[in-house]
Amino acid sequence: MKKIWFSYLAGWILFSSPGCVPEKNESLKETNPDKTVEMVIVPDAMVACLIDAGRIQYAPDAKGTDAWQTPAETVSRGKGDCEDICIYLQHLLRRKEIEVDVVFGLKTRYHKHGHCWCEYQQDGETYVIEPRTNAFYTRSRLPSFLYIRADDVDVVEKKVRAYHRRTGVWVSEAYRKKIKTEAK
Repeated sequence: MKKIWFSYLAGWILFSSPGCVPEKNESLKETNPDKTVEMVIVPDAMVACLIDAGRIQYAPDAKGTDAWQTPAETVSRGKGDCEDICIYLQHLLRRKEIEVDVVFGLKTRYHKHGHCWCEYQQDGETYVIEPRTNAFYTRSRLPSFLYIRADDVDVVEKKVRAYHRRTGVWVSEAYRKKIKTEAK
């Protein structure tokens, strides 16, 4: 069965029905008949990884804690919070030689707690990936108050550094570069 990602408004929708093309999907036309649907080719290996990561049940850390699980721990538990699921997705994609970055920040400017998502580069465009919902957002089309990166937050830097010391894995390219630069 062929899986295709369609961009709709600022987001992406995964269709796994054979023969599902924009002209045949009446629900999209009814939602907003003036908007077009843009097809983007995503490697099959990426879609399979997204589906696998989407099977992990969301479970927040205990109040006052923020433990980052390894992919093996996430699979073993079958649940994790946003960074656990993103780290697991990154692990799956790296095994398929697809690079994504785990990104930390705020989902919206109005949220009081942090969030984590993945970002993927393709054909000069950056896509925000929400692995729990199989959602893609074209970064350049998002309003500035959504998915705000926290590239210079000391708490996140310490956690990225600690995770790297424990596992040998850099989950964030932005923080890896910052940490390596500071070490020189």
